[in-house]
Amino acid sequence: MMSISKQTKWNDLWPIVNILNEICNGVQIKDLKKAIGFKYEEIMDLLRKISSYEVEEGNSENTQIIELSDNEIEIIKKCFDEILKYIEEWEFSTRIGVSIQEARDLKEKLVN
Repeated sequence: MMSISKQTKWNDLWPIVNILNEICNGVQIKDLKKAIGFKYEEIMDLLRKISSYEVEEGNSENTQIIELSDNEIEIIKKCFDEILKYIEEWEFSTRIGVSIQEARDLKEKLVN
């Protein structure tokens, strides 16, 4: 399994954390494995991993390196696509913290 290192900031990561959290704990998805292709535990592991990069307030613009495996990148992509089926545009920024377009931009920046 390949992994990549990405230079990023906490400000770019926390919306991804919110998306993963909504998938695991917010919206009701009957069968995560079928819908996303990954088990709840795999998504939660990634949620915990990315959350561990959280920095103290005031340092959210500091650059840091995150390592993501191919599977983790795929989890992020599929969770983003899936969450759009459950959270309407008018409530997306309230629940995720950024607009759909901003989330798309952050996802692309992180996984491409």
